[in-house]
Amino acid sequence: MLRSLLAFFPLALIPAAADAQAKPERPWTLLVYGGADNNADGPILDFLDDVRMAIDDDPGIELLLLLDRSEKFSNDATMLGQDFTGARLYRLRKDSATRLSGGAEMPELTLDGEDAELDTADADNVRRFIDWGKAHYPALHYGVMIYSHASGRTMCPDEESGRDMGIPELSQLLGEKQSVDFLALELCN
Repeated sequence: MLRSLLAFFPLALIPAAADAQAKPERPWTLLVYGGADNNADGPILDFLDDVRMAIDDDPGIELLLLLDRSEKFSNDATMLGQDFTGARLYRLRKDSATRLSGGAEMPELTLDGEDAELDTADADNVRRFIDWGKAHYPALHYGVMIYSHASGRTMCPDEESGRDMGIPELSQLLGEKQSVDFLALELCN
């Protein structure tokens, strides 16, 4: 009897371990890159409020935000819990926003101390944001939305750096590792 039990015991553990490893991933992670270190600072918050209400805490969708705000235009402390003028990461839910750390991909974005000042006109920050989202919020599918201003040739003007991101610059920098299912541009002009 004991020999039968011992022979059965290891086999009983195999499916349990396999089931734990086969846990399905979330269907979607949506990454919103908020290049709002300009006067898009106010409108992006209204836009994001509509997005999070539409998603309505769907368990199959993770909504993540990188937001760089402008000292001249940031004056809303309601949606994200406090007013700030640097860059921060958030997990957005229908009725809440949780501030997040940048991990190894964006180490300057921490939960304590001064806010980092990112140049959101630098396409490398889009790359790092996608890498961060994929590393910390794995999913079957990824979508990226870039929200800012544009001129038709450039986007994401950053008042702090005085630069704009060239649209070709973004496509030249992103590689296979940053591949996503869709890229949406919510830009003026």
